[in-house]
Amino acid sequence: MGTYLVTLLAGGLGLGIWYGSLVLTGKAFVILGWLVGAIIGVGARISSPQSGGEKAGIIAVVVAALTILAGNGLATTTMVKNLSKEIAEEINDAAYKQYVNLLSNVSK
Repeated sequence: MGTYLVTLLAGGLGLGIWYGSLVLTGKAFVILGWLVGAIIGVGARISSPQSGGEKAGIIAVVVAALTILAGNGLATTTMVKNLSKEIAEEINDAAYKQYVNLLSNVSK
């Protein structure tokens, strides 16, 4: 398994690219998916003892699929957390305005 370390490192790089693009833009760009797959494929080719082959290809496909899925999951979690904070702040602001309005009506 040590011979495929470059493939795993390429997967980590691909994960960063995929996650970053999703969080920054909120969209999944197909071309970046291809780029991630190519980076991982090159990593598998470099790290494979036979300089490629069926086993390296299968490992590259699995790592690429897991990279995209993990990136989607992480990005979704990040976006939901950010949206939840925004909603909570809006609710808090609205409640505070209602409270101030109520106090101003009571003091009249």
